[in-house]
Amino acid sequence: MKKKISKSFKSDLDINDGLLKCILNDKNVHKKWAKYVLITAVNNLNPPSQFDDNLTSEKKITTHRIVNLMNLTEVHEI
Repeated sequence: MKKKISKSFKSDLDINDGLLKCILNDKNVHKKWAKYVLITAVNNLNPPSQFDDNLTSEKKITTHRIVNLMNLTEVHEI
């Protein structure tokens, strides 16, 4: 019998225009982040341990907050 396993971790990743290859602003950062997360390898998201992406059949993102490090404010989804 196959099992579905869920693994959660906190990702403290410094994202910027260069990483996401687009201009970021408060209006589009959540959308661009979600798109990036779903196409990048899990190990590039700063997990606490190594992951084998070949064993991953599904990815789901839950974003609790994104902080603008330039002025230390939380960016809310618009």
